[in-house]
Amino acid sequence: MTRRKDNTKREIRAVEIHAIVQEVMGEVFAIDMEGSRFERKDIFDVLIAAAVERITIEMACELLEDAPSANTVRSKVREMLHTEDALSDLEKCVNKMLVSRLPGKLLENHLPAAADMTEIPYHGEHEEDDEYVRRSKAKAGTSHFHTFGTLYVIKKHKRYTLAVTLYRRSDTPLDLLKRLLDRGEEGGLQLKRLYLDRGFDNNGVVDYLKDKPFPTILPLVVRGAKGGSRKLMTGRKSRQTTYTRQRQKYGAL
Repeated sequence: MTRRKDNTKREIRAVEIHAIVQEVMGEVFAIDMEGSRFERKDIFDVLIAAAVERITIEMACELLEDAPSANTVRSKVREMLHTEDALSDLEKCVNKMLVSRLPGKLLENHLPAAADMTEIPYHGEHEEDDEYVRRSKAKAGTSHFHTFGTLYVIKKHKRYTLAVTLYRRSDTPLDLLKRLLDRGEEGGLQLKRLYLDRGFDNNGVVDYLKDKPFPTILPLVVRGAKGGSRKLMTGRKSRQTTYTRQRQKYGAL
């Protein structure tokens, strides 16, 4: 639903959303379709269907009438992302696009923001040093994932994503957080406070954030069989306490 200037509501139809997504993808993704009977929008339609329905490219091709083959779609995606530089350039374009389409007055004031890690299960084969596939706690039948970090704000119960980045194999949680915060700041974000998910519970992150002008809330991951942070997990009542972690690199935190 959207509001007109006279404060009345208008329902946005699926066909309008589809047209907007096609327009945005056309601005960001350059695809050479010379010599093909298909157009760029046909490739986009498959990718949109796969994303919206949460299905594979093969299933999306079967779902749509007169769609290109899955191999054709995948080959065009590979052409766009054939090098690390190409992926980095694409990330920059996507992040510029996210900020350029925000409501005009959204970032005028300080806002609370949150950073998340999203793991997408990967069941294929890959090289041991593949930068795009990370190991993590097993779920959905695999312990390998494509992982993304996102930074977003919520205002009047609406979520606005400000930044997205691939969490590479060689990255640390701090590397990921710095990229997200830098891109948020470049887009005009002024942090009131920051919420982090459990993947950011890392001494490097805590050390980096302790001198920032905004407060941060993040879960403390329970570690240790009996000692460590597990010894805090006693009783059934909520309480406030202090826990110190000693690390050679960062000292006492």
